[in-house]
Amino acid sequence: MQTLDFLNIDEGVESNEDFMPGGNFVLNTGMYPMVVDMAYLGESTGGAVSVTIHLKEVGGKRQHRETFYVTSGKAKGRKNTYEKNGVKHLLPGMESVNQLATITTGKALPGLTPEEKTIKVWNFEARKELPTKVPALTEMIGGTVLAAITKTAENKRQLVAGEYIDTNEKREFNEVGKFLHDDRYSVAEKIGSATETGYYTRWTESFDADYVNDKFKPVAPGAGVEAASAEAATAATSVVDDLFGDD
Repeated sequence: MQTLDFLNIDEGVESNEDFMPGGNFVLNTGMYPMVVDMAYLGESTGGAVSVTIHLKEVGGKRQHRETFYVTSGKAKGRKNTYEKNGVKHLLPGMESVNQLATITTGKALPGLTPEEKTIKVWNFEARKELPTKVPALTEMIGGTVLAAITKTAENKRQLVAGEYIDTNEKREFNEVGKFLHDDRYSVAEKIGSATETGYYTRWTESFDADYVNDKFKPVAPGAGVEAASAEAATAATSVVDDLFGDD
């Protein structure tokens, strides 16, 4: 049976502070009580391990799905940490899923045991969801959590000659900045036996429902997709010229 021993957290890894960030349909920014509907492992083309989480609103119909990368790719050693100023920290994705595991199961992520389940997963080639066998983190399923969800905006991207390029269209989506216990205490506050929900209070005072983490940057005329398309067309013409040019 597959285990998550490779995600064990080294001694000396600095615990991140209760950091606050800077929107299926897009939710407004807010703290949402959610239940874990599904959680499963995946892997990027570069070998980075991911955990995809499906959340449903407690007592409501709203949903959120997000994929968190809990390790780097194979080229970087598939580590779940990064180093800054000589101090190791958990990758943001590892930090988030580890919080969720701790809240919903009482165990850190490496202590969970995946089980093979067949669920519907989006297939990019078929352009639809297909039944797929995945290593599911079933111990998390059914657990309740408070999710600090932010609406984010950024440039839509378009694939040109094998490379994704920014366009002048904006897309909005949601990101979870932190998972808290459903009584509003953060994991760090629970560990420290805090008597006040400090992070929840600071977050809700800082971010109202209209807040958007806007990363959109206008693309100058002649740049972005337009420039990449022209470059790709020039490269293709050069290949044709080489193939059919004079001997």
